[in-house]
Amino acid sequence: DEFHRIEGFQPGCVTGKPIELFGADGREEATGRGVAQIAAAALEKKGLKVKNAKVVIQGFGNVGKFAAATCAELGMKVIAISDITGAKFMKEGFEFGSIMNKNVNEISGEEIDPDTLLETECDVLIPAALGGVITDKNAHKLNCALLVEAANQPTMISADEELRGAGVTIVPDILANAGGVMGSYFEWTQNIQEFSWPIDKFRRELDVRMEKAFGNVSKVAKKYEVDLRTAAMIVAVGRVAEAMKMRGALV
Repeated sequence: DEFHRIEGFQPGCVTGKPIELFGADGREEATGRGVAQIAAAALEKKGLKVKNAKVVIQGFGNVGKFAAATCAELGMKVIAISDITGAKFMKEGFEFGSIMNKNVNEISGEEIDPDTLLETECDVLIPAALGGVITDKNAHKLNCALLVEAANQPTMISADEELRGAGVTIVPDILANAGGVMGSYFEWTQNIQEFSWPIDKFRRELDVRMEKAFGNVSKVAKKYEVDLRTAAMIVAVGRVAEAMKMRGALV
């Protein structure tokens, strides 16, 4: 409001707004949805089937809930979830239509120890809560083919090296959870156009761009024979460096 008072009506100056205040339908789910789309792309890249792939998610807040719902939408089975209220296991996979507004302790399923959730056997492990939860003390206990970092910096460097040495593919946070930033970009785009997208268009644009981002990083990883985290940094820093070079800031 203060910015509007000084500069005139410009709702795009802030993103993540309520829909009633010029927000974007789809922005709330964007981070979690992007995580799920990246997980699906990573499974296919690793030669694993998306349908019925077993998923474990630590954290059932905004990111974890929408990641879980989208994973289920894509045909995966979310078999274990946790939040600060507890952890639950469901061998056949949870149904997310009626539990999106609940805490984990309110959801039917087998109670398990939250401290051992990360050790649950699965195809995809998604830490979507705190940073620094995967360390050299528990990395050897993980039992997954893919680790998709929905949280910021959930994996310590020593654990990252150990997991990659054991054949686990790690999708780094700056790629996996980029859907939130992409969603903010979509909201800003709609604001400056003064035109709202239907949620189907928002989702379609997000899915296509996240899949393309994963493809770009994968190509760079193959080209330089590096892991996805290093490849993501090569792509990101390389784009900035190239832009600065074109503007004459670098020789």
